[in-house]
Amino acid sequence: MATKVFLGKTPISTAQVDHVTPDNVEEDDIFRITLRNRGGDEYTIEFVATAATVQNVVEGLTALAAAAAAAGYAPWDELAVTEDDTKVILTAEVAGEPFHVTTAAIEGGVADTQTLIRSASVACAGPNIWSDPLNWDADTIYADDDDVIVPADLESDIYGETYTTTKPGTLTVEMGCRAAIGSAAAPLEVSLQNQTLRGVELAGTGQQFWTIHYAAQTLVRQTADADPEQGDFGLNLQGTNNTYLYVRPDETRRSVSVAAGAGQSAEFAEIHAYGGVVEVGPAVVKNGAAEIDLAACYGGRVVCECPCKAIENVRGSGEIVYRNAADVDTVTATSSGSVRWETDADITTWLYNGNGCAVDFDAGDGAMTVAACTCWNGYRILENRRRVTWTTGIDLVGCGRGDGVIENGRNYTESVAEI
Repeated sequence: MATKVFLGKTPISTAQVDHVTPDNVEEDDIFRITLRNRGGDEYTIEFVATAATVQNVVEGLTALAAAAAAAGYAPWDELAVTEDDTKVILTAEVAGEPFHVTTAAIEGGVADTQTLIRSASVACAGPNIWSDPLNWDADTIYADDDDVIVPADLESDIYGETYTTTKPGTLTVEMGCRAAIGSAAAPLEVSLQNQTLRGVELAGTGQQFWTIHYAAQTLVRQTADADPEQGDFGLNLQGTNNTYLYVRPDETRRSVSVAAGAGQSAEFAEIHAYGGVVEVGPAVVKNGAAEIDLAACYGGRVVCECPCKAIENVRGSGEIVYRNAADVDTVTATSSGSVRWETDADITTWLYNGNGCAVDFDAGDGAMTVAACTCWNGYRILENRRRVTWTTGIDLVGCGRGDGVIENGRNYTESVAEI
């Protein structure tokens, strides 16, 4: 196991060249190429074969590409598009600037055997490219199980791409690194070795977009300032087979997205937030399960839109918001912060409340059920809308009615039972 450092030092940039090759063409088959640049500009061209030849499709797609470029449709106007009768050739006009191609071939003839295959001819290279070996110390990219470091003094940004050929044992973005990594349209995608204790530590101050697979622990120490109300988070995480996420930002304004964007997904078993703003999207689950095991807030604000088995706010003054429609087994609210229940999901096993933590059921609308509730000194339950059915009532343990707050609005009857 070695340590490999990304230096962004290659002096040479290379223009990316991709080939797109049709095959098994029948008249009326449909062939599509979607082109996207790293900034997220995307445009699709589509050609319907007018003859059962590869040349017909190649020439038709090339003509459409030229028309898209002439009309100023990015990113077609950022490429040179040529053909040789057997394939379409896409060449970046700016060396070191990547583009991304997806293709589709749709049956329109008789036999559903048509294909349109994208293949890399010349890889994009330059100081911003993760997969360029010359950007790494000793001019070689990391091997399986190496410790990978993005250093604090890195001067070049890192563009997004998918690189899973080799898999590090650990991944670290050092504290103070100002480089931007990936983009919303093209995150940087890596895989760690699928073994116990494989860790990721992300401590940069530049905006980062990652898709990370197989991390046993992901620790966020710093993220860039961003405005989460606009969906512009300092750190953006996606990926599969990840176990624990710990968010410990250095300032309260820092923000983290866990697959909070449209169409995004991620797998984590538990999410622990100690500060900042953490938004967890609806498609976050534990690998092999329908929900995550735990969403816990110890400071800052956590907005949880994914299904959870358990929710905790057990210390600090943070707020955790639950918005998913799936029922939750257990809610533990025993901090000086709050739990906002912006859903009509039931609490199926137990609600624990005390120490000044407010459980705000007034934040939601529909009827719901709490199977059991135990309160200690300093309990605070806001239920003025009276939408909750308390299956076994509310138990006050080691405290009395004057040792906490139950807001039930006006004109109601409260039953008292001795235990």
